[in-house]
Amino acid sequence: MTADLVGGREFLERYFRECDGSNIELRALHIVEKAPSKVVHQKAYTDIEALLADAEKLAGKYNIYFNTSALNGGFDEDHAVAVPALRIDIDFKTGITEAEARKMLSAFPLQPSAIIPSGGGLQVHWFLAEPAGREDFHRVKAIIKSLVFTFRADPVACGIPQILRLINTVNRKPIYNPPRPVTLTREDWHPEREFSLSDFVALLPVESEVQQPPTKKPSTGTLLSLDLIGVVFERCPELDGLRRNAIEAGRLLPENKPGEHLARIRVMNLYRAFDGGPERAVREIFSHLDDFNSRETEKQTASLHGSPPPCAELCPAGQCAEIKTLGKWSPIAFAYEARRGARTPTVEVAAPPAEVQGPNVRDFPAEIMTGAAGAFAHLYSSYMEAPKQFFYMSYLTCLGSYLSGSLTIDSELRPQPRLYTLLLANSADDRKSTAISKVVSFFVESIADFLTCWGVGSAEGLQTRLEGSNKKLLLAFDEFMAFVGKCKIESSVLLPCVNTLFESNYYESRTKKNWVLLKNAHLAILAASTIATYERTWSPAFTDIGFNNRLWLVTGKGQRRFSCPRTIPEESKRLARSKLSAVLDHAEKHPVLDIELEARELYHDWYMGRPPTIHGKRLDTYALRFASLLAVNDLKDKVDVETMQKVITLCDHQHHVRQLHDPIDADNVVAKLEEKIRRTLRAKGKVGNRELKRALHVNQTGIWFYTTALDNLMKEKEVGFDKESGMFFLQPEGVTRSVTTSS
Repeated sequence: MTADLVGGREFLERYFRECDGSNIELRALHIVEKAPSKVVHQKAYTDIEALLADAEKLAGKYNIYFNTSALNGGFDEDHAVAVPALRIDIDFKTGITEAEARKMLSAFPLQPSAIIPSGGGLQVHWFLAEPAGREDFHRVKAIIKSLVFTFRADPVACGIPQILRLINTVNRKPIYNPPRPVTLTREDWHPEREFSLSDFVALLPVESEVQQPPTKKPSTGTLLSLDLIGVVFERCPELDGLRRNAIEAGRLLPENKPGEHLARIRVMNLYRAFDGGPERAVREIFSHLDDFNSRETEKQTASLHGSPPPCAELCPAGQCAEIKTLGKWSPIAFAYEARRGARTPTVEVAAPPAEVQGPNVRDFPAEIMTGAAGAFAHLYSSYMEAPKQFFYMSYLTCLGSYLSGSLTIDSELRPQPRLYTLLLANSADDRKSTAISKVVSFFVESIADFLTCWGVGSAEGLQTRLEGSNKKLLLAFDEFMAFVGKCKIESSVLLPCVNTLFESNYYESRTKKNWVLLKNAHLAILAASTIATYERTWSPAFTDIGFNNRLWLVTGKGQRRFSCPRTIPEESKRLARSKLSAVLDHAEKHPVLDIELEARELYHDWYMGRPPTIHGKRLDTYALRFASLLAVNDLKDKVDVETMQKVITLCDHQHHVRQLHDPIDADNVVAKLEEKIRRTLRAKGKVGNRELKRALHVNQTGIWFYTTALDNLMKEKEVGFDKESGMFFLQPEGVTRSVTTSS
């Protein structure tokens, strides 16, 4: 054994360290091409030396595996007594490369205890501080499924128990010539890394969010056919019964019931009618079941030949009256019909012009919510009703406030990561203030010198709050209107003061009676407002100096999910605090982040190509601020292409949000409603009268003003009406006559 490789004894002793008195299974398989694998050795050991001795003898000819669960004699789940580690098997045959897999693992906050190249993939293990007992097996399965989804791993390897290749043996699959070694290097061996199940629950998507990871890229026919699968099941009570059994019992039929394999073949035959072949069918319907057995299913798959059989052969009851009435020989015929339809060119019905349909309202780009901020947002949104992006952006705002002056990028501009963030939503049900309160409280409890002010009435008051050695202040408002109201007070210099401090750390205003002087001041804002209040609250005093385009708008809609939210486990909060601490330590070590050449070029192309609209003002300023903030949040020591792409995605989304919710510059109610109508139709396309009224809050302005505004737009040919659907839509530019369609 070379010095840089971990020995089998060291590995197994650490793996089963807390499992005294249990057995370890060793299994040897003879794998040949186009035939089921054959078990040539299967034995439970209490002596690791004896296990390794047998493994060495068998490894010269066979594929060697060990069971990742501690056993008490048998080899199935009934005999599993503990799971000492969470593990996944990343298979390179699914399209992911080793470099991609390792990159995803390195970005994951919980770094693995062991990464083992298995010849055709990576086996990844996270050691548990205390092995999970039988009472936690359901949690272990759910977490492993989430890990599989997160890292695009093999969904088959989710069971308890589960065998994986033993280190210091050889992968002797026929496709590998010569055979490939299975080794564990010291670089990938970190036995000191231990975790609890709660650590993973706080980070990973909940089980209901987990979907089957993609294997090969599906064809268009697959997507259409899989949408139709529910209809096919409805046509056949026999198949529907099997499907329900799978959902309710976790298996197709009760264990050991005669005909179980026949039932699976029936359903597999159904799936064979869809694109993707029997291999895809196996993954689609069987891999999530508790009693899934890959070897047995492979044999069933190999037994399928030719076209799926009709009802007379498929079903014990033969062809039912319903199928006869529909004129089909089998429910499978519906699937074939769908496939033909998907591949047959059709005459498309002409749709309204793109200008008439309008763009959809874009959701917040969820793919950017990674790192410590993403983990925090996922944790708190799993317990509370506020949208995940409210927690995420509030976290970044607090983080940027604390790091301002000590974190930047390699640029002569030296941008500071301070943000002026405003959470926008329609009503109190969207929990804007809840998100702000929880995030600010988390930072106050985690960082001793985190400075917050919950409201300020004047520039003099702001100056007083910033006195002392700590010049970093987060200005928080439950209701942004309160700040706007203070700025409108005659002779107040609060607005120009806050406006100047967005891009500067210095402000001075001297009058006969007062002198406001702020030096080295680092101000950030985190506030909340309803959309209606935000759009109508402004006056020329704000818009003329560009204060509104200094704000970063975050929109979202909460959902009623928790009537009485459960308490977030203290262990999960502790983990969140440790992640924040890691980010702060990382920022201290890397105060100036370099920008990779490719990332600079990507930003340059975006900067030169962005549209010169009023809604794009200062987006470049924010882009440079987010560059350092997102990089350090992901624990990166430089701004790479991935980080810069996140920045650009975020800024493009902000441009869209500003287009929808920019303050309306109009002098009367009718003019304001006209502009709101334009924006609503531009965002949603065709809209009915009732939905349009609700979007414009007509109950606050009155029906007469709404009707007048809508009539004005229709007379000017800006808005059209579809009589058949009862929908209003925005006319394309250049239309010179009123458009009222009937189809």
